[in-house]
Amino acid sequence: MKKVISTFAYILTALVCAISGAALASLHLEAEHEDEIYTMKAAIDNEKHESLQLEKQVADLTEEKVELRGEISRLEASQAELENNNKKLSAVISRFRENPNWWKERIPPGNTNWYALESYTSIDNEHSSQYALQQMCTTSRATGIRIYEDSEGEIYCCAALGSAYGRDIGDAWEVTLDNGESFRIIYADYKDDGKTEFFGHPCRNARKQPCTNVIEFIVEWEKLPSEVRERGSMSEHEWCNGNIIEMKYLGRVWE
Repeated sequence: MKKVISTFAYILTALVCAISGAALASLHLEAEHEDEIYTMKAAIDNEKHESLQLEKQVADLTEEKVELRGEISRLEASQAELENNNKKLSAVISRFRENPNWWKERIPPGNTNWYALESYTSIDNEHSSQYALQQMCTTSRATGIRIYEDSEGEIYCCAALGSAYGRDIGDAWEVTLDNGESFRIIYADYKDDGKTEFFGHPCRNARKQPCTNVIEFIVEWEKLPSEVRERGSMSEHEWCNGNIIEMKYLGRVWE
């Protein structure tokens, strides 16, 4: 009997040990699976992070692409405008070469005795030729116009002209009016074609009225006669109250 019990106890012990070993092996295997699962989750999280980073880079590149397209559009518009202006300038030069009297013929019809005003202090780019020219000029006490005197003592009124008339800073013209007066002007600033009678383009004076404006005098505002400041046109001066009948190109008088 004792022998049977002993054998049973041995078998039971062996069975317990086997079960325990299996349990331990199962726990060890489970631990390994958990490690693998953790590693896989970490890899997935890392891939998600990298995917988000790539998505952000794609979004940034797309935004840059849109900005570049906008910049290209602006450059193309600028190029088109430049090409258009070059065509206009080429047309002016061609007409002038073919017919030296073209400048006289180019004076627009109608009332051209509106002579707008530009304060010389608005020319403030110290690196520009306009600014350099103003350093060589003085202000007329009689008219308030900025004037340039060449080496021979000739006096030129500083003026801004549109691209239909202007050639380059330092060029000069003799202007003749239908009242018998004439004066010389020097091209001292570029005038906006939108504010100039330019190949039939209408413009408006300081009072927002339609006018035919060719010459814009550059002045020292504080030294203008009060009636000129109030009107906004140099035509308040008797000598300048007339229509333009000729603009004779004199060449360059300042470099």
